[in-house]
Amino acid sequence: MKKLWVQLSLTNGVISLVVVLVLVSAILGFRFIELTTTDADRPGPPQAQPPPAPRPGPAQPQVRPPPRGPAEWPLFVGLMLAAVAVGVLGGVAASRTISSPISKLARATREISARNLSVRAPVEGSEEIATLARSFNDMAGRLEASDDNRKRMLADISHELRTPLTVLKGHLRAQLDGVYQLSEADTANLYGQVEHLIHLVEDLRLLTLAESGSMPLTMAEGDIRILAQDCVELFEPNASEKRVHLSLGSFEHVSRVNMDALRVRQVLTNLTANALQYTQEGGMVTISGEPTPTHVKVSVRDTGQGIPPDVLPYVFDRFYRADGSRNRNTGGTGLGLAIVKAMVEAQGGAVGAESTHGSGSLFWFTLQVAAAQPRAHEFDTKRP
Repeated sequence: MKKLWVQLSLTNGVISLVVVLVLVSAILGFRFIELTTTDADRPGPPQAQPPPAPRPGPAQPQVRPPPRGPAEWPLFVGLMLAAVAVGVLGGVAASRTISSPISKLARATREISARNLSVRAPVEGSEEIATLARSFNDMAGRLEASDDNRKRMLADISHELRTPLTVLKGHLRAQLDGVYQLSEADTANLYGQVEHLIHLVEDLRLLTLAESGSMPLTMAEGDIRILAQDCVELFEPNASEKRVHLSLGSFEHVSRVNMDALRVRQVLTNLTANALQYTQEGGMVTISGEPTPTHVKVSVRDTGQGIPPDVLPYVFDRFYRADGSRNRNTGGTGLGLAIVKAMVEAQGGAVGAESTHGSGSLFWFTLQVAAAQPRAHEFDTKRP
């Protein structure tokens, strides 16, 4: 009954029914009056004997029956006008009922255009209008969240840029003022700050491209196990130096996937480097994969310090650092996991994290299984 077309149909039907009933009642009423008047004026049946002879006397005037019809026209016209009035008033009432939620939605739209992103439209009216209002509220919520994220991101970027730029300015000012000459260690420090700035700018560029859907992707079928093996070989020297056991886990029954091999390689690199960074000496880091009906789930598990439960939901946020050790001095920008999330989602996958504080962490991502028919542009994922 909440369908808009049902409401309109019922409204029009009721109005039409009222008009028809009024007209039919008027016609039947006039017909009854006409029939009654005709019967009263109609002469009786003919008699068998001849009519009596007229009596002598003065001529009597002939009495005619009152006219039928014209005297009832005012009543008929009044009933017609009443029916029209009922139809008009019913239409106005129905229109007001139907258009009221739309008017409220229009006002909310004007508020959104005026940058009042907290406004929401009331969910009421027919099913179609209520669905439209819910969609509008979802859009307004996303706009508000996006605006908040933009403001936070600008504040975070300003904070991240301030420290290295301040260090550069201080050293260069001292050099120009002749306070002291830059040593080799000072020059190395300045070089590190410049590298941090370049890394931050590049991470921001990648994150912006991925989140806006503008990142160029070369999607093709590939073997995710080969990329995982390449990642293990790449980080083996770092793991050995830190005395952490880095290994390739099970990839049994894992199908080929649709992916951009270069971006997936970067995802694996970020997750593995993160796992090695927070795994203590003697710990383990394992990269493994398992099949699902439509995706392949790739996991990077470590035996490090883990992540507190109250921190876990925010690890993929921009510039978020779970503990004090995650700062710019360790070389991180706070964007690595955000980039991982954006890159995987750009390829139709999902990411997640599981952790028990003090017992290690598990970061995973999924990629869609490739079609059974090999593609013409299939390529070797083991490219440099």
